[in-house]
Amino acid sequence: MLKTNDTKKKVLKILMEKEKNLISGSELSSLLNVSRQTIWKTIESLREEGFYIESVPHQGYRLLDKNEADLSPTWIELELEDVAWGHPILYWESLDSTQEPAKSLARQGASEGVVVISREQKAGRGRLGRTWLSPEEGSISLSVLTRPNIDPSLLQLLSLSTAIAVHDSLKELFNIDLELKWPNDVLFRGAKLCGILIEASSEPGKVHYAVIGVGINANLSPQILRSVDKPTTSLKAILGKDVHRGKIIATLIRKLEKEVKNLEKNEGITECIQKYSKLCSTLGMKVKVEQNDQFTVGTATGISPLGNLIVKMEDGSTSTFAAADITHLKMSEAQ
Repeated sequence: MLKTNDTKKKVLKILMEKEKNLISGSELSSLLNVSRQTIWKTIESLREEGFYIESVPHQGYRLLDKNEADLSPTWIELELEDVAWGHPILYWESLDSTQEPAKSLARQGASEGVVVISREQKAGRGRLGRTWLSPEEGSISLSVLTRPNIDPSLLQLLSLSTAIAVHDSLKELFNIDLELKWPNDVLFRGAKLCGILIEASSEPGKVHYAVIGVGINANLSPQILRSVDKPTTSLKAILGKDVHRGKIIATLIRKLEKEVKNLEKNEGITECIQKYSKLCSTLGMKVKVEQNDQFTVGTATGISPLGNLIVKMEDGSTSTFAAADITHLKMSEAQ
């Protein structure tokens, strides 16, 4: 597991400000008031995060390339210097699921805002126990520990708030138009780009913690996408180029904190429902609802104040669903 510290952040910041110019170890030592040995260890640690830092004998260090460090916890924390969340960022090369260490930290009393990221998930999962593809190269897999001051009945709204944060982050960075599929998917032209999983511990009247898991198909290749049995896409497929995953993570954490904190305000719940409803492609659609191995068909008409889906059934009755599996139906399927 890799994480940063104040010295690593200061050294990286100086190297980036110098761009490709050399700075001596003694100058770094003097600037940061630490030993030369500490500087050397810090440089080695930054290299572990993927930074290409050249050492020139008797002259010093210079940062030549940071493209391979797009999941660097040090870089991401620097991007979040003015944000409460994202400290620390904890990075693993491989995990079964980022949810597990995040939940473990929550049970140990860790403060909210801790972020767990992994280059690869061996057993990534989504809602209803489904598998989430998280290969070693190209995916974004993260979990955020939150302790929202909301009633447990409102936990569904965390999925909606997270979907909004993902939508707004990718819109800001890449100017792409995405749609939200209730309750936890982000789609591009009907193909899945992102999935969200909320796992929480609560008691009546109090949420102890909620871990928000987000998986984004960032730089997945066409070959990997073709191996999925449902319409799936990636940012690389949409944009025709690789994206910097650290920039996405930093932007998402910033917006996610804002959205979750807004739920703690009286007007925040209404704002969340209204914004989500405008972005939700499920609304107005004929949908197949699967719940407890039972299938029904109707038209999705709205989102309840608790974040549940309101569906007008074919017999004219109205039902509200909190945890159903929803399929958008094409006209031919709806008939």
